[in-house]
Amino acid sequence: MKKTIITILIFSCLYGLYSFFNSKNNSQSMNVENLGLLLNQIKIGQEVSLKNLTDFDWDQVYIVPPYSDPKSLNNIQGLERIESSIQVSDTINLIIFVKENQLTNYAEIPRDKADFSFVTRKEFKSDEAIFVKKKSPVGTTFINKFKK
Repeated sequence: MKKTIITILIFSCLYGLYSFFNSKNNSQSMNVENLGLLLNQIKIGQEVSLKNLTDFDWDQVYIVPPYSDPKSLNNIQGLERIESSIQVSDTINLIIFVKENQLTNYAEIPRDKADFSFVTRKEFKSDEAIFVKKKSPVGTTFINKFKK
């Protein structure tokens, strides 16, 4: 009985340590499925603010289109932490959230959930990151509400 209790305590401690370190290591990458699913639920013609969909602090967002290199963005610290296949894939958009020129979070968004290919800008302040879902020849896409 004593051996069983000690074994359970050891496994509980190991699981707790694993959970703690796993959540720390993944803190820079938001749950892509949740953001993609939220954007996918937006109706055609409806506006969406990325600020309202995120629960962390940021002041700028960058939309990185397929086949682009996110490291080409100037003056942003922490881009080397981004793990993405954006440079070799046309099935995703990469959304990079920045606070005071420091990477705070990022998400690979599947284009079949939310396509940002037709935005006219790639950089938005948090209060300008408002998009409208439109019908396109290949399905739906998001366009930026503010052109300048």
